[in-house]
Amino acid sequence: MFEPPSGWKEDEAVDRVTFTHIDQAKQRYCTINIFASNETIGDSIADFNAAWRGIMKQSQSAVVPASAPLQLASGIKGRAGSGEVRIGDVASFSYLFAVNAGPRTAYFVAVASNRDAFNSCRPQIDAVLASVKLKNEGTPAISSKPPPATAKSVAGRGEPLPKSEVVNGKPQGLFAGVGVVSGDPVFLLFLPGGRAYRGVLRDGMSNIDWAALEAADHASCGKWLVTGGNLRVVWNDGVIWDGPLKLTKTGIQFRNEGYDRVVSVAANEMAGSWESVRSTAWLNMGRVGPSTTQVNNLVVDGSGNFTFASAIGAVIKEPTLNRKTATSYGESNQRGKLTIEGYDAVFHYANGTSVRMSIGRFAGGNEIILLDGIAFLRQ
Repeated sequence: MFEPPSGWKEDEAVDRVTFTHIDQAKQRYCTINIFASNETIGDSIADFNAAWRGIMKQSQSAVVPASAPLQLASGIKGRAGSGEVRIGDVASFSYLFAVNAGPRTAYFVAVASNRDAFNSCRPQIDAVLASVKLKNEGTPAISSKPPPATAKSVAGRGEPLPKSEVVNGKPQGLFAGVGVVSGDPVFLLFLPGGRAYRGVLRDGMSNIDWAALEAADHASCGKWLVTGGNLRVVWNDGVIWDGPLKLTKTGIQFRNEGYDRVVSVAANEMAGSWESVRSTAWLNMGRVGPSTTQVNNLVVDGSGNFTFASAIGAVIKEPTLNRKTATSYGESNQRGKLTIEGYDAVFHYANGTSVRMSIGRFAGGNEIILLDGIAFLRQ
């Protein structure tokens, strides 16, 4: 838990909460950003450096400021560092505290227009830091959202997934954006009757079983209401999202986050080669450090025949710390026939078994498909 700074403007997104103070007289600003936690890669320096590059939108070759261990008066430990950084075209001064919370790391970030602006807001920054507490079992309570939720649907049960669009100023259906830190897709579902859900729908989503969804992930369900162009979502975990709902060419903008409409994928659009890579190797900045990499390759021909290959490798320990390195590797390969049933992709394997996955794509193009919440890029 933490105490928000008094008088600062609060904004919440899927993966963070932001507090902003603007000094109009001196034309400067300061923001405090508290990000949802990610799994640690087992190296506090690597966690800090990766977060700095990801949050500050830096290239993998960009210089990262030196960091040092920090322990708050509350006993919370982590790694902190600060420095001048250009975020896009804007010169800023930033501070990052990577909070060690067992198997996960949460991130506290302050960004100001310059060092003087940062120093002027230092009392508020320090006060928020001093108020941070961790939940039991090492779970960071400072994360503004729980880890990405998943919910299974049952084929044929529930109500049909509505077409993703805005009707008379009101959203309906499924919308998808991209998480700032993880880079993974994030989803918002709007159903009739003011029902909302934030999370990944797995195992098919042509039909939504709302009762099962609430039972499986109650905290990520909520109620939405649009009044005069303003969208307000009250989630069951007590978090409230409130702000103007703006239409974009391919979807909506809400709380300064863009979400594309998720549309169905036609069977003929699947023909070709698709790849998904999920890796933590880049977090090690060129060193051989603890990492895992999973590569999924899906190849589909014009008749729906498919080959689905998946390989995962892991590197454990850190040789630069005079430890031995252990590696592991595993792979699988499946063949069969793919059929598309609305927003469901059904993989009929050659051995007689079948697997159902949710499938859709961004309305802006067909070069990326979303398969059970994972982005696959056309090769």
